[in-house]
Amino acid sequence: MSSSKVIGFGAIRGKIPEGGHLMNSRTGLEQLNLIRRGASCVSGQVEENFWDRYTSPTINLFNRPQFRNAVDEAKRQGVPLVISDLFKMLGLLGDRDKAVDAYIRITGLGVTIIDGKLGIVATSIPGDALSFMISSAVLTKKNRRIGLKNGGTESRQPTARTIARAKRAVKRHADDFAQRMLPVIEAIRLELGDKASASAIATKLNEERHRTARGKMWQATSVLRVLKRIDQIAPRPALSAVKSDDNDESAGS
Repeated sequence: MSSSKVIGFGAIRGKIPEGGHLMNSRTGLEQLNLIRRGASCVSGQVEENFWDRYTSPTINLFNRPQFRNAVDEAKRQGVPLVISDLFKMLGLLGDRDKAVDAYIRITGLGVTIIDGKLGIVATSIPGDALSFMISSAVLTKKNRRIGLKNGGTESRQPTARTIARAKRAVKRHADDFAQRMLPVIEAIRLELGDKASASAIATKLNEERHRTARGKMWQATSVLRVLKRIDQIAPRPALSAVKSDDNDESAGS
């Protein structure tokens, strides 16, 4: 997905910035940086920013004028809506069921939602990883509420089972992405012929406005990493023959 514009929504805490502008407060600037990060994942420019206070169990986000205005403007222009830190905002509801319901409503508003902090489209997150992230965000809020952040005795770390489940979800997402990119990379390799180095393939992918699984620009190492994962899933001698440039590093897992 690519877009020339995005609409931003930042949820700030504390006092209203002087003059009502995000750039007039430290937390406002932090929100702007997160929104810009989210915009970069779709090569977009921030057209307009809306902001409001952090949500809470007593506030209905969907009735807040600024949030509604942000959604309406994104729909009007047909562009994505970047929420500066979606999961932190959901976690501040303090209840997992409420956070899940809010996520479902937000992603069902008829506009593409991008998490600025993660730099990815919210609906592209695998189910297991999504559940883990929402639960962790809610737990963080609860622990702060009872003072565990500063010297509390109860651990805020997820269980080993939860971590293992999240890692499996991330691996599955990476495998799925590699398989989706397989025909694209193979077509480019055939088109380039003898010039099909990892760097040349990365350049071509960027020219065609493809992005990595994390929404970033392609580099030689990211091409090699995808090819290595493809070989681990189902070895393909033709793809394994893609050349590394002299300056390319070996791809990690």
